[in-house]
Amino acid sequence: MYTQRTNWSKEQHFYGQVTFVDRTVANITTALKASGLWGNTLLLWTTDNGSPPSVAGSNYPLRGGKGSFWDGGYRVPGFLNGGVVPDRMRGTTLDQMLHVSDWWPTFSALAG
Repeated sequence: MYTQRTNWSKEQHFYGQVTFVDRTVANITTALKASGLWGNTLLLWTTDNGSPPSVAGSNYPLRGGKGSFWDGGYRVPGFLNGGVVPDRMRGTTLDQMLHVSDWWPTFSALAG
C-alpha cells in the first residue's frame, strides 16, 4: 500500500511521480524492442489536462493549470513514437490543436 511521506515537499512528490511515469514508459519501450514488436508499434503518450499547480505541477510557460480556462489548463504535451512512425516525421514538432477524438480515425486508418 502506498503511503505519502509527509516529510517530502509537494514538489518532490510531483517529480517522483513524473520519474515513475518516465521509467514505466522506458520499461515498456525496452520490452517491446527486446521482443521484436517495436517495429509494429505506435506508442501514444499524453495527459488529460494541465498540471495542477496545487501539487507543485508546472505548466510553464503557459498560464493556468488543471481546472482553468487558460492555456495551461487544456494544452498538454504528447508524443508518438514507435516503428510505424514514418522516417520523415521522426523528430518533428507539431503545434496544432487537436482533440482526443482525432486519434480514433487516425489510428483506425493506420490499422487498416
